[in-house]
Amino acid sequence: MAYWSALHYHGFTTQIPNTIFIQSSQRKASKTILGVHYQFVHILADQHLGMETGGFGNNVFYYTDIEKTILDCLHKPAYSGDLPELIRAISTTSLDPQKLIEYALALDNRAIVQRLAFYMEVCEKTQMGDFLDFARDFRSKGYALLDPDGLDTGIYTTKWNLRLNISEKMFI
Repeated sequence: MAYWSALHYHGFTTQIPNTIFIQSSQRKASKTILGVHYQFVHILADQHLGMETGGFGNNVFYYTDIEKTILDCLHKPAYSGDLPELIRAISTTSLDPQKLIEYALALDNRAIVQRLAFYMEVCEKTQMGDFLDFARDFRSKGYALLDPDGLDTGIYTTKWNLRLNISEKMFI
């Protein structure tokens, strides 16, 4: 379980997702079983990390830990539900900066690191200094969109090399 499903499992969304999102290194078609829609999201095999186990006995399931969930949601917000709830998750949870750095290196996606660093500063996550230092060095030379599914409009922030293409009300 990943993305919005994992956010819900971790208690960061009050909305109940109609779809269970599952990451897979194999391409699979989405399915509906007993009225529940399962959406498989293809990822590379080396990006399959940050997995934890829930349930017991024959009812064991896997889900992404909170650090991987947040990075995934910043990567593919279309699978992530509501942006304000994602920002609330970043703001209210205790994140492990070393895990974030490890996962960011494995995912090798500079834009999601830049987005997370921006939101951490907005949320005043001062205890994330190690990650923010890493993010400053890891950011790309070009500008990434804050919302990758949004339009290529908005002001630029040179600190994180982002184009702020969402309403300021969304992240304050």
